Amino acid sequence: MTQIDEILNKAVELLEAYPGLSEVKKWHKVDGMIPAAHPCGSVSPIQEDFDRITKDKYKSTARFVVYVYLQHANPETGEQEVRVLAHNVRLALTADKLSKNDGVLDSNIYSIKYMTIDASSTLLLHAAEINFQVKYALE
Repeated sequence: MTQIDEILNKAVELLEAYPGLSEVKKWHKVDGMIPAAHPCGSVSPIQEDFDRITKDKYKSTARFVVYVYLQHANPETGEQEVRVLAHNVRLALTADKLSKNDGVLDSNIYSIKYMTIDASSTLLLHAAEINFQVKYALE
């Protein structure tokens, strides 16, 4: 398994364990949303940047995207619920919780984007896209 997969697995583990995200029933390891009747989430690496430290050592900055999403007929309620989930994702992935992983140097959330999409004539899909990056030394 590559180091980026280890970081992905650790991020999902932190999200699954965070009490404020207990209503999220499934965390998918994909770049995208897989809607369901209950709140869900997705986590995926979307980019890796590499910096040479010495002749044979590198460090990487991996950029990840996390989506949290739910269906709700009431726009105000749905949007408010997804904002709460997004900030709980932020809290679950901060405070250097990922740095306990061997080789992780730094991690931070750098943006949250909100969106509402027509899911059907009576339901709206409310979603948040949370972007974070992890800097780590390559093995």
